[in-house]
Amino acid sequence: MEYVTITLSNQAVTVALELPADRRWRIEDSLAELQLLASTAGLSVSSRFVNKRQSPSAAYYIGSGKVEEIKNYCQLNAISHVLFDDNLTPAQEKNLAKKFGDDICVMDRTELILNIFSRRAKSKEGKLQIELAQLEYMLPRLTRQWTHLIHQEGASGGMAWVKGKGEKQLEMDRRQIRHRITIIKKELLEVENYRMVQRKRRQRNSLPVIAIIGYTNAGKSTLLNSLTDAGALAEDKLFATLDPTARRYILPNNQPVLFIDTVGFIKKLPHNLVEAFNATLEEVRQADILLHVLDASDEKLEDRKNVVEEVLKELGAHEKTMITAINKIDLMETQQIIPSLQRSLSPCVSICAKTGEGFQELFKTIASHTSSLRIRAKVLIPFDKHHLVASLYKHGKVYVRKDLPEGILLDAEVDRAVAHLFIEFSINGRE
Repeated sequence: MEYVTITLSNQAVTVALELPADRRWRIEDSLAELQLLASTAGLSVSSRFVNKRQSPSAAYYIGSGKVEEIKNYCQLNAISHVLFDDNLTPAQEKNLAKKFGDDICVMDRTELILNIFSRRAKSKEGKLQIELAQLEYMLPRLTRQWTHLIHQEGASGGMAWVKGKGEKQLEMDRRQIRHRITIIKKELLEVENYRMVQRKRRQRNSLPVIAIIGYTNAGKSTLLNSLTDAGALAEDKLFATLDPTARRYILPNNQPVLFIDTVGFIKKLPHNLVEAFNATLEEVRQADILLHVLDASDEKLEDRKNVVEEVLKELGAHEKTMITAINKIDLMETQQIIPSLQRSLSPCVSICAKTGEGFQELFKTIASHTSSLRIRAKVLIPFDKHHLVASLYKHGKVYVRKDLPEGILLDAEVDRAVAHLFIEFSINGRE
């Protein structure tokens, strides 16, 4: 069954529910983010509605009176989309679709994010992940798309007991979707196995992996591009990056590392999206270090940090070594808060990904945490093994060199992957 991405038109309104325990500023902040999502999807939000209730309506999520108010506003102002800030149940979505009619499209936050993802995924893996999330989202909602379930007649002719009503169109579609989900999961399992082979190869080479994480639009791709000329897409939009980009880089201490850009986190990230991106987010779980990029110019910096920490807990990666990079310091009105942020988020450095400001301190901090993958030793290399000296300079860092009559004495640090080449020349006979 072919899944057709909804083509978004121009005008939309956003809708949120305010419960007794909610804070209005949090609702306004969430709606502002929903508006950014809408803009990313090509929609222009003209108004927002907040319905105060004791509890969500089982039928419409919001009250029936508010539904009529929004419907009238949409009809008067030629609004084509109503965007709900939270996830709707299949029943709520079906009831709302009936209320608003065919000319107004009802979408919840998950469906809007899925629509954005479907446009932005470029790799085969990314497209498979999005299709899986779309199909799993669609499966319990087929009833709203098939309002007339006409029975199909069985094939004519043949044995009398074969002829019958046949299957409903809805049942056929559900079966096709489940079959497609099974196929996609098998293909994604192959992708995950391939990534596992890559990770084992990196582990054999003692190549430290640094996963760049953070709230969407914090500047992760810009940082990767500035560090490695990766050419990753960097836009001032939510979810500019979906497909992970990995690039090798040599730190100033001559240690090679692998930086991996990851999909941005977001408030109310749908659980099924986390599951769909399992193969990609596995890179976060398996990384040696997490480089958390925070947007220093964001007024909700603390809230964004908490969202990232919550997602890390869901991934089981919250106890990993993490370095915080406070980005976009060039956009801050005052930098007086930076010292306090650095103290509370230690280890922490302040940077500007666009200009490279603070990169040397960032490299120094990363190197201090990857040093466990290196060995420091004193070795005496015979003159006829001079190629090993070159290898030491290439794969390590030489602190002291002395040319002696019996050979070249080096006090150096070297990657564990090549340490076996120097064991016999250690002056104390030990690694």
